Formats: sequence, C-alpha cells, structure tokens
Amino acid sequence: MNFSDINNLFTFENIILFFVLFTLLLCIYLLTKGKKKLQRRIERKNRIFQKAFDLSEDAILIFSDKNRIFYANKSMIKLFGLDEGYKHKPLRPMPKVKVKNEWLDLDMVVKSMQHRPAEDKMQIYSQVSLSVSDKKNEEIPVNLYIENSPWEESNTSWCSIVSIHDLRKEKKRISEAYRHKLTYLPNQLQALQDLNKFYAQMHLDNKKLALILLNIDNFSQLRAIVGVEQTNTILNFRT
Repeated sequence: MNFSDINNLFTFENIILFFVLFTLLLCIYLLTKGKKKLQRRIERKNRIFQKAFDLSEDAILIFSDKNRIFYANKSMIKLFGLDEGYKHKPLRPMPKVKVKNEWLDLDMVVKSMQHRPAEDKMQIYSQVSLSVSDKKNEEIPVNLYIENSPWEESNTSWCSIVSIHDLRKEKKRISEAYRHKLTYLPNQLQALQDLNKFYAQMHLDNKKLALILLNIDNFSQLRAIVGVEQTNTILNFRT
C-alpha cells in the first residue's frame, strides 16, 4: 500500500462512513448495556418480593409497558397457563376484562392509567369478569387491582403490577361454611338458614312445618368398627 492508497482511504466520505458505523456500534452497545442493567434491577426487585408473592393466594403479575412479563407468582402462572420460560416474553394471549359491559384487553386497561397523576396510579375494579383465553369462553368473577410504577426517575420506562383476586374461591369458602367438613352434608348454619326460608314459606301458604331431630347413639364406635367411608354413606342416605 503506497501513500496515494492511504490518502484515498481517508477521504471525507470514508471518514463520514467510519463515524456513522462507530456511532451505530456505540448505540447498540449502550442499548444492550442499558437493557442488561434494567433486567438486573428487575431481577433484584423480583427476588425481594418473590417469596411474599408466592405465598399470596391472589394471582400477581408484573409486566412492562411493552407487555413483556417480568414476573408471575404461582397463582398467576396457573391462572394464565404460562409456560416455564415466560419471563421477558410478551403476554399472549392477552386476557380480557369486562368493564361496564365492554370487553377490553388487559394491556389497554393498564395503559389508560399511565397518564394519571402520580398519586392516582392505583386502580381497583371490583367484581368484574376476566376472560383468560378465547378458546375457553369462561368468564371468571374477579377483583382486579392495577398499579403503575416507573422503573426510572425519568418516567420513560414503566412497569405494571396486576393483582387478581379470584372470587370463585370466596364463593367456595362461603359454600363450605354451610357444609360439614367430613361428610359435606348441610350443617347447623345451613339448617338455620333453610328453616327461616321454610318457615316464611309455610306461613305464606298457611301450612305447618315439622322438624325431626335424629341422634345416633355411639356413632363414634360405629365409625371405628366399619370405617369412615361406610359411616359417611349412612349419613348421606336419604329416604
């Protein structure tokens, strides 16, 4: 390579091209470094709250303003049917929430809150319907809690914390409160509730109400002899 070749190499066009390439590589490096730094920060926060979130019965999800999942506790993984490698992937299919008789994508509900004042970043949707998958066509009664929070002081990067309280569990608890735990027969609470209804109906119909109380002597001994399953069959027998 002679002097003229070196001189041709450092022409104005080549210098501009080298500068553009250098700037592009620098931007890619800074973006990659910033992304890794953000992911490390997210992982640190996840580890802090992970144990507490996993103990919660509510389904909890943290995802970015780009709809990428940062964290989901065990209840959320089960509710949304997330795969093992769900982290940093888009939330698909997008769950829908029925608000005021209108079905909205969960991400649209979340984004509608990002322009609110800082003191009003928490939104509660009580007794709304949730649809996890279009294939199931199942409306799940839930209480929905959404809180938006900036990851950075510049407020240019957001994350959303979504907590879903499944009301089906509440209905099941209420139902179980009126059932005997062992036999699942109606218990005393259910009897008192039913008697009020029966009495009111009999009073309207001008009829009488009869109540029969049965007490089986030495029932615990019978259970010890024939077993729990057989005695439960006896209790469940209805004429």
